[in-house]
Amino acid sequence: MSEWVWQGFEGDVAAVTAAKVVIEQLPVETVGVVVPVKGEPPRPWNLAGTRAIFAIQTRTDAPIECPEGLEEADPTIVGRLVGA
Repeated sequence: MSEWVWQGFEGDVAAVTAAKVVIEQLPVETVGVVVPVKGEPPRPWNLAGTRAIFAIQTRTDAPIECPEGLEEADPTIVGRLVGA
């Protein structure tokens, strides 16, 4: 089995919130830790509060496809979000 790595997604608050809810339902073998934790809203990403971000742990050999309407988050920002 491959290593766990962080993967982040960002976009419009409504789209990010919907995608996070769906991803939280995936099995633990597919998605490890979710930040913010399951049930919490994604973190605001801009001062206006119109964009948000969340991160997940995935396997290096099985990343999650970027949900429709979202963008892959900058790895540096994902690291800051998760405290890495």
